[in-house]
Amino acid sequence: MRTSQAAQEQRQPPRLRSRSRTAQPSKKKSQSASVTLPLMTNVIPAPQPPKQRSGRIPERLSEQADSEIRYQFQLLLSEKIYPTTANLLERLHAAHRDFPIQSQTTLRRHLHRIGFSYKSTTKVKIPLDHVSFVAQRAKFYRKIDELRTADALIFYHDESWLNVGEEKKSIWVDDVDRGRIRKSDGSRIAISAMMNIDGFHLPSIDVFSCSKYHSVNAEYFFNWIEKAAFRLREDNGPRRRICIVVDNAPWHCELENDSKPAGRSWTKAAIKKWLRGHNVPFDELCSKAELLELALANRPVKRYK
Repeated sequence: MRTSQAAQEQRQPPRLRSRSRTAQPSKKKSQSASVTLPLMTNVIPAPQPPKQRSGRIPERLSEQADSEIRYQFQLLLSEKIYPTTANLLERLHAAHRDFPIQSQTTLRRHLHRIGFSYKSTTKVKIPLDHVSFVAQRAKFYRKIDELRTADALIFYHDESWLNVGEEKKSIWVDDVDRGRIRKSDGSRIAISAMMNIDGFHLPSIDVFSCSKYHSVNAEYFFNWIEKAAFRLREDNGPRRRICIVVDNAPWHCELENDSKPAGRSWTKAAIKKWLRGHNVPFDELCSKAELLELALANRPVKRYK
């Protein structure tokens, strides 16, 4: 027994530390932990629910209601009536008493939502990016700079007219810019005037009445500009350089009789006469379309009066 007990003692390695009881957590630490936990929970704020917006819920119309708005808009245009929000809302309520939109403000917002826009009538899309436009504009500004350097008097001419029922300045238009109405029934007053940096040239202002087709022609314009040029020469002497800038209205430039091309509205006999006058051979059995094609192919060089 002693020998076996001694053998077991030899097998066991020597202990560096004596066995001790398991360390128990102190009461002070547990108390401090229990105190700090509720403090930490009080510091962290509790999450708040998202705030809800106050006010009216926006109107969500059906596709049928949107189509009805577009239909009434086009119907007003066909009747030559400006589709203002007041007119459009009145038409919608006349057609449907239970139409959900009740105010002009709500209708205005919904018009924007379905693709309409409120634009000025003067904002017209003009293709100015073509090479011919860019080149012509460069020539114009270069010539104007030369005249200003030479201390020339530069007058700008324009014509305008007033209708009996003048159009509005700002209107509602649809997604393809339809909505503008030019009321041209009845007589109108035409105004032709020149102005420079000092204002209008009052002696040359011409105001006259005309029909809805705008009765200004080349003969009338040439008579007016001749009188205006003589008056400018009398006021500024014979040596002062004077320039009058006009636009490309059809009645501002008239071709010479021998340089006028044949027109589509001409009769067959008139086209044949034009071809003979310009020494263009043709077959007498040709149709009007064939004769007109020959005339357009042999169009003379433009020479203005």
